[in-house]
Amino acid sequence: MDVGVVTTIYPRSHCDPAGIAIHRLVEALQGLGHRVRVVAPECGDTTTGRRPTELIPAELRPRFAREIAYGSGIVENLRGNFLLALGLPGFIRSLAKAVREHLADCHVIDACFTPAGIAAARGAVAGQGLVYTGHGSDIHLILRSRAYRLWFARLLKRFGQVTVVSQSLAHTLVTSGCFEYPRVISTGIPN
Repeated sequence: MDVGVVTTIYPRSHCDPAGIAIHRLVEALQGLGHRVRVVAPECGDTTTGRRPTELIPAELRPRFAREIAYGSGIVENLRGNFLLALGLPGFIRSLAKAVREHLADCHVIDACFTPAGIAAARGAVAGQGLVYTGHGSDIHLILRSRAYRLWFARLLKRFGQVTVVSQSLAHTLVTSGCFEYPRVISTGIPN
């Protein structure tokens, strides 16, 4: 099966810890025999002896949008420099364009983190399976804002499946009313 992964963060080298959970997911899918292509703001050579992953860096517009994803993560980066929020719509449009151009023939697209989820929902073609994978901060935001929680629940309705990396995140999604039956796929990394 051809699987596309769109994410806001992915390792830029074999020793970069950023997005390592996503990289492990990609390796696990490849280990099951799937062809995997990854769209991310920046990609590097993460080959660890297995079949190489097709890495597709999104051409981000505006240029400073690169500063949104890496560093301390999107939420903390926006807190640290609120002007970066001006680049968020362009960041998401850039990811959606890369999804349309490079993942249109994939059977399934897995979107990791909320901005990637928006991009996947906008860029996917009819008939593609969509999976949203939540990793922590994007899920915890639903506890802080009713408006965000309502918007997030509407976004998740576009996805055939929702996965999270811990039971506590699954519990948060269920009790908030955002998604009734999320699946838990542990990364082995505590959140």
